[in-house]
Amino acid sequence: MTNFFKKTLVAAAVATAAMSVNAAEFTFSTVGVSKEGVQGVTTFSLGSAISLKLDAEYSQGDIIKFVVNGDAADKDAWPAALTVNAVQKGGTQLAGGSGETATVSKKLVLGRLSGTAAGATYRVTQVTDPVDGDTVVSTDGTNQTIEAGDTITVQNTTIGVSVVLADGEIELRSAKAVEAGIVSLAFAAETQTGVSLDTADTVELTVAGDEFVRSSTTVLDGEIQIEKARKQFDTSNATDTFTVVTAERTKAFRNAADATGVTFLAGTEATDTGIELSLKGNFSFVPDFDDAGDYVSATGCTLDSVAAGEIVATHTAVGSCAIELDIGGGFSSAPVAIEPQDFTYSYTVTYDDQGGNERTKALVTNGNAGEWVLNSYSTTIGYMPYGAGITQIIYVANTSTTAGKVFADAWLADGTKVLADVEVGSLVANGQTEVSTKLAQALAAKGVTSDRVRVRLVAEVPTGEARTFSAYNVNGDRLATGNN
Repeated sequence: MTNFFKKTLVAAAVATAAMSVNAAEFTFSTVGVSKEGVQGVTTFSLGSAISLKLDAEYSQGDIIKFVVNGDAADKDAWPAALTVNAVQKGGTQLAGGSGETATVSKKLVLGRLSGTAAGATYRVTQVTDPVDGDTVVSTDGTNQTIEAGDTITVQNTTIGVSVVLADGEIELRSAKAVEAGIVSLAFAAETQTGVSLDTADTVELTVAGDEFVRSSTTVLDGEIQIEKARKQFDTSNATDTFTVVTAERTKAFRNAADATGVTFLAGTEATDTGIELSLKGNFSFVPDFDDAGDYVSATGCTLDSVAAGEIVATHTAVGSCAIELDIGGGFSSAPVAIEPQDFTYSYTVTYDDQGGNERTKALVTNGNAGEWVLNSYSTTIGYMPYGAGITQIIYVANTSTTAGKVFADAWLADGTKVLADVEVGSLVANGQTEVSTKLAQALAAKGVTSDRVRVRLVAEVPTGEARTFSAYNVNGDRLATGNN
């Protein structure tokens, strides 16, 4: 299993930091942000409120400090003042009616002393009794208003009240958040004389991570069989369907409400368009390969196009996607010889950044999906000229104890294939064979008498057990083209 999409901030699930006894307690939902997702914006919101339940008796003049690491905070977002609502301590549950009886705590007002990229400092400016019209956090956790006619008893305590930083009251600077990796929030309070009053564990606002897509390949490694005229291949699972690429989307990309994944970035504007999965290879040896119903299928994703050179599918949901090839064990009646080749796959995601701009990013480019090789000796002569005054010299030396034939494929300079699997000589064990004459005759039979040709020689001897010497004469001057 391989991980992709590096150096990315990923979203975290709802997190509650467990505090020690007699300490303030953070409760909040974090919404992660990817490096790509925050393109187009300077700052971003966490997408949810942060609540800090205090666990001390606060007095006017006491100091509360919030600290954000990496200078990642937006200094202009810290609110100038915070009202800390009273909480119900007992009595009849406040439910919005009149004539209810409840015991409640004190309420606080905090005024900002400073706000910077590294955090903010507040001072308690008021500690007062709640009155008619004030908000109280009821025993069921809902906000209720004290109505005229309610009987309210105030306890001389601030323990259990919560400082709430609403969505948008802590903004993070995009570049700094990406640079920091993990952005954390710390809290501490002290009296106006500097005596420690209240603390909370440092908590993470974002979580650094690596992955958005997992992928695996059942690679198409196999051997093209020369004894079958190169029209069949052999693999370890030749009779089975190849599950060539399996992708598992472990994250949703932009939908905070998506219960099946974790959010890509703050907000619920839109999901990403999807991941395009591409498998490239040369399947021209398969008759009517572009008929997807016969040879190609996709599970968990949509098959967009099938061609002899590329298969494309789009993956839009969290979960697994597989491109499968059902090409049996090869084709005994393939119309052409099967080409040695590398198979590759790629992923590209199209998404909206936080600024509302559509962007694309390659998650994988030319990943390894397997290789087909000949099960015998082969070599390529990259350049061999033909024409008046030019003669060719090509010898194949067999260093094995196996005798076998030599076949040639040839292409013109413009890429036109003019020879395919044409016999040009027979090798004796531990001997050498001249093949240039029969090669020239085969080319001439195809009308090639004056051109520059690329030649591939394939011999019925084991890989590594033969060598080819090639050269040509131009008006008596010999030029070597290779010794492979």
